Amino acid sequence: MKKVYLICNAHIDPAWQWEWDEGVSAGVATFHSAVRLLEKYDYIFCHNEAILYEWVKLYDSALFEKITEQVKKGKWRIMGGWFLQPDCVMPCGESLVRQIMVGREFFKEHFPSAPIPKTAINFDSFGHCYGLPQILKKCGYDNYLFWRPNREIQPRFPEEYIWRGLDGSEVRCYHSSVCYLSGMGESRNKIEGYVRDHADMDSCIVLWGVGNHGGGPSEKDLNDIAALQGEADYEVIHAYPDMYFAAEPKENLPVITEGLVNFAPGCYTSMTRIKHKMCAVENLLLFTEKLCAEAELHGLIPYNHEKFDQAQKALLFSQFHDILPGSGIRDVEEHGLQLLYTAQNLLTELRTQAIFALCNTQKKATPGTFPCFVFNPHPYEVQAEVPLEFMLESGRFLGDSFTDFDCYQNGEKLTSQLIKERSTANYDWRKRVLVRMTLKPASMTRVDCVRKPAALPVSPALTENYRYQGGRVAIEIDCKTGALISYAVDGKELLGEGGVSFCMYSDTADSWALSKHQTEKMGDFKAAFRLMTKAESERYCGFADAYPVRVVEDGEITTCIESLLISGSSTVAVRYYVMKEEGAVYIKVRARVDEPVSMLKMRFPCARSGKVVGQTAFSRENLMMDGQDTVSQRWIALDDGENMLAILKNGVYGSSYEKGAIQLSLLRTPVYCCHYVEGYDLTRPIGSYDHMDMNTNYFEFVLTGGESKSLNRSIERLAKVFNERPYAINVFPVHESEQAQFADSVSVTGNVDCSAFKKSKNGGYILRLVNNAPSVEQVNISVMQAKLQAEFTPFEVKTFRYENGALIEIQTMDI
Repeated sequence: MKKVYLICNAHIDPAWQWEWDEGVSAGVATFHSAVRLLEKYDYIFCHNEAILYEWVKLYDSALFEKITEQVKKGKWRIMGGWFLQPDCVMPCGESLVRQIMVGREFFKEHFPSAPIPKTAINFDSFGHCYGLPQILKKCGYDNYLFWRPNREIQPRFPEEYIWRGLDGSEVRCYHSSVCYLSGMGESRNKIEGYVRDHADMDSCIVLWGVGNHGGGPSEKDLNDIAALQGEADYEVIHAYPDMYFAAEPKENLPVITEGLVNFAPGCYTSMTRIKHKMCAVENLLLFTEKLCAEAELHGLIPYNHEKFDQAQKALLFSQFHDILPGSGIRDVEEHGLQLLYTAQNLLTELRTQAIFALCNTQKKATPGTFPCFVFNPHPYEVQAEVPLEFMLESGRFLGDSFTDFDCYQNGEKLTSQLIKERSTANYDWRKRVLVRMTLKPASMTRVDCVRKPAALPVSPALTENYRYQGGRVAIEIDCKTGALISYAVDGKELLGEGGVSFCMYSDTADSWALSKHQTEKMGDFKAAFRLMTKAESERYCGFADAYPVRVVEDGEITTCIESLLISGSSTVAVRYYVMKEEGAVYIKVRARVDEPVSMLKMRFPCARSGKVVGQTAFSRENLMMDGQDTVSQRWIALDDGENMLAILKNGVYGSSYEKGAIQLSLLRTPVYCCHYVEGYDLTRPIGSYDHMDMNTNYFEFVLTGGESKSLNRSIERLAKVFNERPYAINVFPVHESEQAQFADSVSVTGNVDCSAFKKSKNGGYILRLVNNAPSVEQVNISVMQAKLQAEFTPFEVKTFRYENGALIEIQTMDI
């Protein structure tokens, strides 16, 4: 007899069309209703996210006790067990691990008798990245139950399949073809319709229950289901996800080997401020964990788990699938930013405490010397150009004097270049020096800056094309268009005709971009940005003799060319920093878009044809090349099998490939929380609307390239160092002590990247390493005096624990 497993749930968005405190109210009311009905009816209620249970415990402790009793009876089932249902395509792999493990910690503490779920649940997340199979498997899951991308968007996926990750990890998926919700009193109709439409399945799952403010099951639904159980010619079973997968083993399921991501492509770009700040806080969390673990490892400070927990939960909440994707109301955006700024402040306090603890082990500076300390968070040597910024004792107006510096590391002079400080005060007082240096693994490096007189630098207009030839690269910037028009590595041109450019695309008011047209292509080309005239440049800059293309910096380390561009009432200021030693081009963009329902794209034409590849969480994936917007994380590249053109990025996730060019989707200006429904108008003519991101936004990228085999192995580290940059601070040590050396306390040799190094609540330290490359890697790992050799298969993630002087590999992705 056919078996139909009913999974009763109540999907509640903590924030979306409402703010989080209303989400608390909806959660408490729904849980009250579920408990009341469990006391009256014989059914099973299932719920997932730890954040809602935390709120109930905080705001209605009596209800929490009732839930605890129902969990003990097995009538209330904790399914999934994550902190919440996050966006599953933009957070990095480490964030997704934390979403799982932070939720699991809560349930283990408060419901110790509840079984640990073997089925992960993300009903409503807007797609699922290709790194998830490995993450799920190594966090203890065998199965995955979800709905999106729904069949209207992705009709080719079957109901059940095996999802195989790039590393070979497999999870069994139930990809429901109908929504996880049912209307109030309509559950029987939904069940019968699903069974009728899936007559070929001898067993199936039906998800039911009213979500958000509806309250889960209703008495009518439960009575209707009871009647159906007595009338149907198939077995109707009240169940929970693990029950189905354990009872219904299925062989010869089809295998899917790709990410499940092309749903709501507008959400890869909407609310760019949230995305940028989330990425920045992700990077800061992982950096600060490494720094504080290093300081605690040497007995300098205790590891502050409480503050890290607060910051981490604020970050995880911001990754909710209606906050990070930009599908909520403006108040939700503001709350998301508040969460991220809170996390940033907490982490900055922790970082500062650890930095000063390390600096206090250093000897005093000699008179007239400005000591700066640079921390490399990575367990491998990093060669970097690091900006050092500090104050002179007193300042004078520019023109009266100007001061430059020589910089020394352990008495050896470093290559350095004075650059513009972040302040614009017209004094010779605040100073900023760019220093090229080699940083030892996971250690503090001291640089002593000694003053010397210099001539006041000038910033001339660029009157002829700028060309640089050095090492393996040749670069050219056009003085008439302001565009980077040539980037060649080893004599092979990687940039296509016209060079890097910016353009506006038409868009709609839809925050998600759900229409069939936008799912296939986000928008149509509307206008290209052009170089400003001198008069336009002067209006834009606010002073005379402002040039649309000028040399901003010029020295031994870098030359920076700024170009000012305009399209209609929108402007872009782009700076190209030619990094002469490393052969890369750092790109900084300041963009202001004043056009509603528009989209700003940055175009990188490719001189070669090939495949477009992008980083995903603990993985990488071939991206669509048909003009559709798709998603990637810290890097994207065009690989022709011999050469790669790569763009490193932070906080920009959407992109498309069209007419031979990678186009980064920088921002969109749809209406807040505007949802497309076929056959209906997007908005009502009741007044003006708030549009997203119609303000000044900032972006940073690195353009690099080279031979495919080599860059495929090194690109992860390049992107990691770009995102988790060495941190520099000017500190004057005050203690009379010999300078302590902490180099190589944590080191990794071999081409793998460090996802996390942190103190574990369970004792010892967690070190997680990722081989996000298509080659087997032999790795030597050391923490203090403990050493270990490990082999990583392609795209494999491994976790290690250092405790009591021993370093061992563990099988789970612990935190």
